Amino acid sequence: MEVGYCRLVTISTDNILATNENRTGIDAHWTFLSDPGRKVQKDLDIAEYTDPEHNPMIPHVIVLEPGLVIFKIYNGYWFLADRPSKSFGTTCVLC
Repeated sequence: MEVGYCRLVTISTDNILATNENRTGIDAHWTFLSDPGRKVQKDLDIAEYTDPEHNPMIPHVIVLEPGLVIFKIYNGYWFLADRPSKSFGTTCVLC
């Protein structure tokens, strides 16, 4: 991932300790954010409805152009099929 000259941010619903353990375990060198209150999940309406017990987020990849403009959004369940959702052309709400 880092070889492709991209910048990554991972948002986890785990607490900060579990998030840091995960980051260390996979030897990741990019930014990890902890969101146990699921603010991002609620703001973007990306709750996974099939598992109400654990309340996970649907994984997404947001590709930004220069100026933090959204180029494409990929639903994480479709990443192998390489099917982007529509281009938005709006400024990133996470940045």
